[in-house]
Amino acid sequence: MLRSICTLLYFLLLPTFIIAQVPTIEWQKCLGGSVEERAYCIRQTTDGGYIVAGYTNSDEGDGDVTGNYDDLNSWIVKLNAAGGIQWQTCLGSNDYFDFITSIQQTTDGGYIVAGHTDDDKHATATNDVYSDGWVIKLGQGGVIQWQKFLGGSDFEEFQSIEQTTDGGYIVAGFTRSNDGDVSGNHGTNVENTFYPSRDIWVVKLSSSGNIQWQKCLGGTGSESAEFIQQTLDGGYIVGGSAYSTDGDVSGKHGFGYSDGWVVKLSPAGSIQWQKCLGGSADDEILSIQQTFDGGYITSGFTGSSDGDVSGKHGGNDNWVVRLSSSGAIQWQKCLGGSLGDRGYSIRQTTDGGYIVAGYTSSSNGDVSGYNGGTDCWIVKLNSSGNILWQKCLGGTNYETFYSIQQTTDGGYIATGYTGSSNRDVSGGHGSNDIWVVKLTGGPPPLTLQHFHQILNNSAFSRRELLQTAIDLDPQKSLNVCADGSSASIFKMYGGGIDYSQAVFKPSGSDVSQTGSFTVITQSRDSIIARYNHPDYIQGPAKSIGQLVRLFATPTSTSPIPLTSFIITVYRAPVFMVHGLWSDASCYSTTKSTLLSTGQYEPRFLHVVDYHETANRSFSVNVPKIPEQIDLLFYLLEREGISAGKVDYIGHSMGGILGRLYLQGPTSRDDVHKLITVNTPHSGSPMPSLLTSTQYPYTNYNACVIINKALGPFVGGACDGGSVDDLRVNSAAIRVDLNGATRTNNKVPAHAIVTTELTQSDTFGKRSKAKIFELVLDLYNVTPNALFQDDHDLVVAFNSQLGGMSGSCKSIFYNQMHIGSVGNPEVINKLIALLNSPTSTSFCTSGFNPITINPPVINTNLQAKTKAMTGSLHINSPSRGQYVANGQIITVSISASDVVNVRTYVGYNSDTLYSARSNGMPGSYTFVADGRFPGEKPVIVSGKASDGTIVTDTTHFYVIGACHSIASGNWSNAATWSCGHEPSIYEAVTINSGHTVTISTPTAQAYRLRYTGGKLIYTTGNNKVLVKGGS
Repeated sequence: MLRSICTLLYFLLLPTFIIAQVPTIEWQKCLGGSVEERAYCIRQTTDGGYIVAGYTNSDEGDGDVTGNYDDLNSWIVKLNAAGGIQWQTCLGSNDYFDFITSIQQTTDGGYIVAGHTDDDKHATATNDVYSDGWVIKLGQGGVIQWQKFLGGSDFEEFQSIEQTTDGGYIVAGFTRSNDGDVSGNHGTNVENTFYPSRDIWVVKLSSSGNIQWQKCLGGTGSESAEFIQQTLDGGYIVGGSAYSTDGDVSGKHGFGYSDGWVVKLSPAGSIQWQKCLGGSADDEILSIQQTFDGGYITSGFTGSSDGDVSGKHGGNDNWVVRLSSSGAIQWQKCLGGSLGDRGYSIRQTTDGGYIVAGYTSSSNGDVSGYNGGTDCWIVKLNSSGNILWQKCLGGTNYETFYSIQQTTDGGYIATGYTGSSNRDVSGGHGSNDIWVVKLTGGPPPLTLQHFHQILNNSAFSRRELLQTAIDLDPQKSLNVCADGSSASIFKMYGGGIDYSQAVFKPSGSDVSQTGSFTVITQSRDSIIARYNHPDYIQGPAKSIGQLVRLFATPTSTSPIPLTSFIITVYRAPVFMVHGLWSDASCYSTTKSTLLSTGQYEPRFLHVVDYHETANRSFSVNVPKIPEQIDLLFYLLEREGISAGKVDYIGHSMGGILGRLYLQGPTSRDDVHKLITVNTPHSGSPMPSLLTSTQYPYTNYNACVIINKALGPFVGGACDGGSVDDLRVNSAAIRVDLNGATRTNNKVPAHAIVTTELTQSDTFGKRSKAKIFELVLDLYNVTPNALFQDDHDLVVAFNSQLGGMSGSCKSIFYNQMHIGSVGNPEVINKLIALLNSPTSTSFCTSGFNPITINPPVINTNLQAKTKAMTGSLHINSPSRGQYVANGQIITVSISASDVVNVRTYVGYNSDTLYSARSNGMPGSYTFVADGRFPGEKPVIVSGKASDGTIVTDTTHFYVIGACHSIASGNWSNAATWSCGHEPSIYEAVTINSGHTVTISTPTAQAYRLRYTGGKLIYTTGNNKVLVKGGS
């Protein structure tokens, strides 16, 4: 049975009715010829018109039909806003049946279509009575761009398709095959003779229609999917029916009858949870949609009056079920009368309620206005499932609606078929026609656009992040980070109505800080208002439930509720950079303390790690701050959180990097607070390390002084002495500063933000001492706009140096330099500063906090459409590839319409440390390090020409480093040796009664090779026992 599977994806927030006003027919249209037509899906298009998909059995030139010469063909009709035909096309082949059950307009203005065909000239089925799943990509005018026939040697049908956020497609239906494109089908046992065994089949396609993965869902009975939708977390929700009581199905209510079945999949297609809905009779889900709050709404029918079902009227009722985000039933409603009723399509409306469409053959119960036969039946529910109004549409014969959606004017568009020619129906062609009905809306339309703003010295600017400058999707809440300097700009416009008395009301915060709206500009047709995020958040990590309600008060009518949504405000993420001679572990105590306060989640704490890579030679990859901040933003954006700025904590050289980033040529306005620890800003904290005792090869004695401007080092052996500065004089030291020029052996200080320092091992310890000279030179920067007279937000000096007189908030701890950032008193000070509002004057002398000024708004600002025109793909390494220690790994990237490609490779301890930005896709190589075995992710991101962020991911595995293995202990003993072949487990043959024990130094995976050519693979045991046998 064909069912409505059409989804609704739209970005406009619409006005709602003040009272339960029953809409009337604005226009209706019969489409077809003299034989039979039906439509299963309708969607409003971006031009305000509509696209309709179904089938026709009428011939060429018969009524509205052109291009059909034999049998039943798929039929797609494009209508304008008034219901006039703009174009139509028949898809399929002569002498075969072809059905289209789902259509969606794609981001390029074309259409993606799904259904099934039994055309054996193309299909993979071996019997011409069997069908294949059919996916077609059409251009804007309906011309086929490509098509795919998917399946195996038995039946396949697709019922639902949707474009995904990566530009590809997700499609679902059922399969009876277990070959060809299909694998993992659960069985062939028949539980009900009317429904032979079949599985739900979910297929993920690329933008060009190639299979990326496929998944069979079900058991040994019969399952079918009617609907699939991508969810807010990137996964998928599937709705349909199940007869099985095994396999993937659990919790089914009755043997021999179907349950409604809901399955939540991860982005990769793995089952996260499943739920059987129903009672002891037949129940099915025919439509499902994720709701604004992350839950789900379903419709279909029920024949049960037990189990999950209550309130049934008689016969089969239209059954609506509201689920939580984890699949728990929140409420259920039986709709109908004493005869048969079904709900084929349900959508959430902009007022938080629901619209349901299907049919009724009842004239009592919830039904009024029944015309005869079966009527199209539309029911409007509020958010709790109570009926606000209902409407029977049709004539005295038979009608059904399979698809409905709310339109941009607040009305509704629905389609299905009609066999009548009286009452509500006119213009029929004979037999059954496709019937399209437009119902009136409420007040004139209003568009609401959202922009995440970064304010910079009264200038209006816009960062191109994933949730930046796109229309706010009413299906999800808005997540932002409160950093005291960013805001969300909302622009309302349209309808030609005076909205000068518009009201923005945030309410319901669960913490003391609550945002507010400020109207910036307004006119007769539009209002631009700024939602002011809380300046800072104390206590909880996030402020949940800031319910924002928008109202408009036109001059001649009562206030109109426009919409409401949730803004979730998180603390600004913390970005930590360690010193030159330490590593990320120096922040371990800081991170654990911040997490223990309950004020942060792990994803909001980001440590940049860079370290010395060899014992005697010196090679430090100084972090590129912009790339690392972008990485943090990217990781948060993948979870739907828009972060405008970070709170930066820098220890030692990490503090220098932060200051140089803020005032250097590469600076961007994405740092909210800069807090430094052990970072004197006009001199070096290192001189105590350069003693003749520690480094006998240096020419310096213990009298090395910080900087002449700071005065002598108090308490040292050389009181009163000073030096002007320290220079790099050795030709053995190579400094690569991205082309930066050295003047008199002096290095531009800001260049270190994007530099790499390297030093050969020619001079051993002496070369390292010379590097200290370079480090001192870099630390010896002059006073600056952010810090003067060495003022530091938090200064905790080395016990060998003591506190500096005159430092702002200078604190002395009996703590070595590297360990100071983990000192409890320092951490408490950091937490206090993170919790302080931005108006706090951290340093009365020399430091001026950044002032946040209102933006200058461009009144012609337009929303960026969420188009997915670009594509980005990791060619290698392949997913799941194994590489051995020392093996060269090539990262190869291909792209279309994507620039500014960045690649992050998780390597050391799974830390994303390798960041490359070459502007364009390409390839580069690095060597696998067996000291850090295990799974390693590869993440690549770039920006398409329309500003959309495009990503791809993969992973590979590193096998542990090679170790020598002693001779085996068995007859005719042979030698085992290390190998690097990453193949599957293969056992060796050992003489019976003999045992070989192989010890490995660490619990890592090894590949062992027997000299006779046999292989054995160990899987992470400290001792591997190989027992002999025949």
